[in-house]
Amino acid sequence: MKLPETPYIPVLHQSHTKLNDTKIDWWSENSFFKYNKILMSAYYGLKLDIRKEYNIPDDVIIYGDSGGFQNMTLQAFLNPLTVLRWQEKNCNIGFTFDLPISFCKNIDEIRKFQKQTVENAYTALNNKQVNTLQLYCVFHGEDYDGLKIIEKMYNESGDITKFNG
Repeated sequence: MKLPETPYIPVLHQSHTKLNDTKIDWWSENSFFKYNKILMSAYYGLKLDIRKEYNIPDDVIIYGDSGGFQNMTLQAFLNPLTVLRWQEKNCNIGFTFDLPISFCKNIDEIRKFQKQTVENAYTALNNKQVNTLQLYCVFHGEDYDGLKIIEKMYNESGDITKFNG
């Protein structure tokens, strides 16, 4: 599967599927804004078979966000393997389970979150069972140098080229 050319991806969330009791979506022919890609967070989709629940055709690409942000803000108790299994069942492309650094209070905490994000990514990669799922590792850094640090962590922890992006 080729990565889409456009960076814009509508977000699928349960609250966005109805407007005045009228079902709306982005993937049907009569849609007000037809689009063949959607993004869904594991937090919101974990208990769903997305394609079946929303009648999404196979030609629509589903990006699976890990729910790392919701995990930290809503105490969702997600983990890398739970997220991965959901992505394998529902998504074409999955983003590894991350710890967003926006919650960090200092540089030591940022490095700790980066380290855990890298560990989570390799946990997913090493336990992936569905070859059709493209798995993308997540990078967080406070600046360019911070991104170089997490890149080094990925390279020291395994073969980063085994991720799709």
